Amino acid sequence: MYTKLKLYLVTLFLLFLNVQLVFGQNKSIENVFLLDKNDYNSYVEFFSSDIKDFFHSENESKYPSTQLFDGFINTCWIAGSSKQQNRSELWIKLPSDIPLEQLKLNIFGGYGKSKALFVANSRPQKIKVATYLAIHPKGASTEVANFYFLKKLPIDRYFTLKDVFAVQSIPLHFNKNSLLNYKSLNLKKHDRFLKDNKTIVSLLNIPVNFMTSYVVKIEIETVYQGNKYDDICISELFFNDRFVVTYPNKYYQINKLYIKDGHTLLADYPDKKAVEIYQNKDAVITIIDWIKNSNWAILHYVLNDEVGSRVEENEFLFDLRNKKIVNDIFKKFTGVFPADLILKKNEKGNILLNSDQGFKIILK
Repeated sequence: MYTKLKLYLVTLFLLFLNVQLVFGQNKSIENVFLLDKNDYNSYVEFFSSDIKDFFHSENESKYPSTQLFDGFINTCWIAGSSKQQNRSELWIKLPSDIPLEQLKLNIFGGYGKSKALFVANSRPQKIKVATYLAIHPKGASTEVANFYFLKKLPIDRYFTLKDVFAVQSIPLHFNKNSLLNYKSLNLKKHDRFLKDNKTIVSLLNIPVNFMTSYVVKIEIETVYQGNKYDDICISELFFNDRFVVTYPNKYYQINKLYIKDGHTLLADYPDKKAVEIYQNKDAVITIIDWIKNSNWAILHYVLNDEVGSRVEENEFLFDLRNKKIVNDIFKKFTGVFPADLILKKNEKGNILLNSDQGFKIILK
């Protein structure tokens, strides 16, 4: 075990030397292990500075940072105290399948389990978002995490969140050309270093293969003070490729979904039958798509005028738990609203919605 650890540390030293020589001076380079996707976090690679045990990060506390990405508003991460400055920092690898210029960060600031707990605990007010070019050398991984060198871009963004019991959407406004030019400039430095220092590269056996991506670091600058507790809570973070809504805990499983009289949507639950979900007597409603036991449906909606002729047709994404159409808020959080809506269930049991932008959107 000691020998393996020693070899691993030597390898990291050589990697660090390589990146320092190629990409700049010490002050411009940071490094971080990002936790890989796992059963407790199947969404993004990330790391928070309060994590001490990489192998059991979900057990760090009663409110660990893994709960930021579980798809439930009623769980939260405690990022620190409103009365102290020892607040945790959070690194998140940006999704690679979303166009950079379209990226949105969606955040539920505060404890979302109830409105009473929301105001009782502290919430982030102003957050800082720093952006990094992330360099992952080939082989620099452990069983649970991937190693990255981070080169900071000269852009820091500050966002002020409203003090509301809701998900807020923040367009990150990345300039795709600027990011790509920054990456290209640094890759040219790497190529030039390899060409000019073939002997050093050969003697030190410096890895020359690596992958690049982008990482954001989120820091809490100011807070809304809780009326009872000092804990700073964040319940959920997600990007355009996921859609998370607040919902009551009363119902989780729908056994049957059906239309009555052409204008009323009903659902059967294990403990209750014929629960009215939606009704509009001025329209004809049909179910286009629904996956059994899921809480999402696609409805076709035909609005009639006073004499009974059809004047408007639409397809709607329907949130069965909250009993409402979510087209507008879905577009706000994701930046898109696809035509010809299709639902799909993947091997992990997640419900996905198609997207014209080339990525599937997870519905939570």
